[in-house]
Amino acid sequence: MGSLYLLPTDYCWFGLLLLALFYSFWARHQHLHRTAWTHVISHRLTLIALILLGCMALITTLDSIHFMGTKPPLTGQIYSLIDQSLYTLTSPETTYSQPFATHLFQTSTLSQSLSSNTLKHIAPFQNTGDVLKALYTILGLTGLVMAVLSGFIGFWKYRSTDADLNIFLKIWRMPIMPLLTLFFLLIISSLVLSQHYHILGTDQVGHDVFYQCIKSIRTGLLIGSLTTCFILPCALILGLSAGFFGGLIDDLIQLIYTTLSAIPGVLLISTAVLTLQVLMSTHADRFASMVERADIRLLALCFILGITGWTPLARLLRAEALKLREMAYIDAAWLMGLKRIQIIFKHIVPNVMHLVLMTMILDFSGLVLAEAVLSYVGVGVDPTTYSWGNMINAARLELARSPVVWWPLSSAFFFMLLLVWSANSVADRLRLSLNPYSTD
Repeated sequence: MGSLYLLPTDYCWFGLLLLALFYSFWARHQHLHRTAWTHVISHRLTLIALILLGCMALITTLDSIHFMGTKPPLTGQIYSLIDQSLYTLTSPETTYSQPFATHLFQTSTLSQSLSSNTLKHIAPFQNTGDVLKALYTILGLTGLVMAVLSGFIGFWKYRSTDADLNIFLKIWRMPIMPLLTLFFLLIISSLVLSQHYHILGTDQVGHDVFYQCIKSIRTGLLIGSLTTCFILPCALILGLSAGFFGGLIDDLIQLIYTTLSAIPGVLLISTAVLTLQVLMSTHADRFASMVERADIRLLALCFILGITGWTPLARLLRAEALKLREMAYIDAAWLMGLKRIQIIFKHIVPNVMHLVLMTMILDFSGLVLAEAVLSYVGVGVDPTTYSWGNMINAARLELARSPVVWWPLSSAFFFMLLLVWSANSVADRLRLSLNPYSTD
């Protein structure tokens, strides 16, 4: 293993993890947020979505720990823990191979020299012992994960005296345990079988599709999470200032976000990204490697999406601030001699955090889809960066082949669907939990 070499987005991701840890400790002492999250995880499907998001966050964390290779064959190369763990999947085949295939994907345009012996994953299970070994590995790892998860819940039940957690403990009754066992069984089976088969096939140049989908998880999560972090300060400061102060400040802020809203979003983002590409090409000598250049472009794309996407949340916060400033407890704060900044932070911000939380999670899904659309039209992340948008862009022409090469496009769509469904499920349940008029 080489020396530790963290990229700019790596620092950003670990900063987000620290913020999430800080929020978890803060929400534990806030009755509204604690009760809301307790109801969120008490729902079976939402719990599956949370665990799926946790698995993707774990993959992103491992993929954000980069090293600089100091020994052959990785000398001078930047790689992550995921690259090292899935190293067997990085060796390309000659051309296409279907999911779980033991032969190359043959068409009339391929020469006969591309015989099936060029496929590296041929008949991996030579005897019954190999099959039993893989089966024991899958069952053993699944049992270990479920034992650790059950032990954690049991410890939480033993240490907790909060009555709200009784709702959460109900989820460990049937049928949630079989669902979770099947969920982890599928994940671990995919990881184990990927060492023997191309479980999702390979693309035109023989690269493993499953490996590309796993690497694209980091890009999707970074696009969604970092962009929301860029959106949040602009929306909070400008939206609350417009609603609370009013007058000339409100007029100026409304003029800014009305002007931004009048420009088509894709056109504005495309202009900014193309300008960034020109600047990076002009100063190419400032980047030590293509990996660093692609990483900077990913970070810049998050910033561009952030500064162009804060207007909907700002409008919502402005309307909420206009309502809250007329409340009786705000008048009482004025009579007690509190300053404006104190009123905003002590009384306005805490009462809009539920809207901020729901909007951020909902925007997360939209940003993941936006990255796919931008990469499809050629103004998204760098072409060398693994992303579902780049996979879709590369696979769209393969639908015209005969026979159809369907697995790269379907795999990218499936993984994107998992991430978007998980985020939307959590957001929808959180909305019901924080809505005082909800009867669910």
